Amino acid sequence: MSTRKITVVAVLAVLFLVGVVTENNVLAKESELRPGLRKTTVEENKIVLEYEFERPKHRKKDGADLFEIEGLRLHERAGVPIIPVRHVRVLVPFGKKVESVNSVILTSEEFPKTYKLACGQKAYPLSYQGVIEKTKPDAKIYAQKTPWPGIYHKESSTQSKRGYHIFLLKLFPLQYTPSEGKVSFAEKIRLEVNLTDSDKEPVVRPTKSLKKSLERTTDNPVSIGTYTSKSTLSATSMKEAESAAISVKGKDLPGSGVLTRISHNP
Repeated sequence: MSTRKITVVAVLAVLFLVGVVTENNVLAKESELRPGLRKTTVEENKIVLEYEFERPKHRKKDGADLFEIEGLRLHERAGVPIIPVRHVRVLVPFGKKVESVNSVILTSEEFPKTYKLACGQKAYPLSYQGVIEKTKPDAKIYAQKTPWPGIYHKESSTQSKRGYHIFLLKLFPLQYTPSEGKVSFAEKIRLEVNLTDSDKEPVVRPTKSLKKSLERTTDNPVSIGTYTSKSTLSATSMKEAESAAISVKGKDLPGSGVLTRISHNP
């Protein structure tokens, strides 16, 4: 084989390896941004998100037990058991609002051993100069005969960023029965977010940076398109936007911008 052919083959091999590494890095980053998310289905009045979590890793913390799940944060509150939590950000499609939420456990298991989960500690400000005391477990919670927290999801709030509505909630794949020391783990959870028509017309002020942020931080970035493809700027809204623009001597003030109001096409 000639030197030229060997060089060409070597270059192609390197390009192939670079492509594989790049693809793996992209997949890894996607996994880090949306830990556990396996499938997203968006319908007219429902968003279905399916999660599959890594098996919890167990370790000791100050003589107590602690479970951690890859990619998930820890839910730490003073005196209560520390458990993994998955923070979920759902972009509510344009013209819709959240009506109800259901969580369905697809697969779960109970660990054979018994445990005493570590409890969260009271937070002290960095400027605190006094004695930092260890927080004791909440006696009422640690005496429970029923699982804690006893729910697999908890709704937090709906936020609005420049007209984009983001629904926030938490998933709790780990359940703990304190009185028995039993721990169960929901490996697969299906989250069903039911939608209904909204009677409010939001004011949307899109920016490239905001869209990029929503693409990275929401579990259904496909819904970003509903804020443009299914929306039109009405003449009335244009007048409202023009009257809302702040200007001095014919020049817009920095950051004022023209507001964009969009209306839903039936």
